[in-house]
Amino acid sequence: MMSQTPQTVPDWYLLDTNISARLTEHNSRQHQTATNAVRILIARGDLLFITPQNFGEFWSLATRPTTKNGMGLTADAAAAEFANHKNIFRMLPDDAATFAQWERLVTTYNVIGPDVHDARLAAIALVYNVPNILTFNVKHFRLFEPEGLKIVDPASIATIQTPTDA
Repeated sequence: MMSQTPQTVPDWYLLDTNISARLTEHNSRQHQTATNAVRILIARGDLLFITPQNFGEFWSLATRPTTKNGMGLTADAAAAEFANHKNIFRMLPDDAATFAQWERLVTTYNVIGPDVHDARLAAIALVYNVPNILTFNVKHFRLFEPEGLKIVDPASIATIQTPTDA
């Protein structure tokens, strides 16, 4: 009688824009960490998601001059980078349901200022039942953990053994 290996259910992760940015910025000190985390998650069979908001935030950062804390990419270069990301990651839509969830989050948790963008990603994760948010800005998303979201630092993924490592 053959023993069967239990099938593992893939985990789902919504990527914060800083993951896309670090994947693109090869000279960033966080580039290798982001790259390793994404590779490990994909190798495990996990599903990685992005949103239209990621695209807007990435475009803003990528095309902003380096003198203004941006990447200094041309529009064509930014489009090429994000096209690569759209080929690797799955796109979740942003719709009226995510807006309603976002509105609930910002009023429930008194979210103000730039953190409203993080609340939008949290809202999308909640609407589509994506339990994990992969981000370098763990403290910005901790506010939403009571909603059942797990906030994951990419550095913590690097310590996980992939099936091919075993």
